[in-house]
Amino acid sequence: MLFGLSKEGCTKSILDELHIRKQVVSKYFIGSLILSEAVVKMIKKELKRIAQDVKIEDEQIVDVIKQEIFKREIIDSEKTQEAMKKLSRSFKKHSKPKREANVSVNSPEVKSNTEQ
Repeated sequence: MLFGLSKEGCTKSILDELHIRKQVVSKYFIGSLILSEAVVKMIKKELKRIAQDVKIEDEQIVDVIKQEIFKREIIDSEKTQEAMKKLSRSFKKHSKPKREANVSVNSPEVKSNTEQ
């Protein structure tokens, strides 16, 4: 934290990093993460493991979290809405399949490496 106030730390990238770090660990961002589909599905999976015969819907889990666990401040805040947007963009970004270069056995790169 003090590094950010030093001469070297006053660069824009360090200050931006500190700001992003503060946003990510905010109650609004963590609250949005807990309400995300991935976390709700993980909670559902664990509840099914504990009670296999009980059928639980995602909406039930979200309702319990919103009504009985979180404060209204976290649910109705504009900061939470912004955090949810950032999370959904992040999830979309990371869920896109990565293209891998397919190198066949007959490609020139493989031939040149095997011939040497």
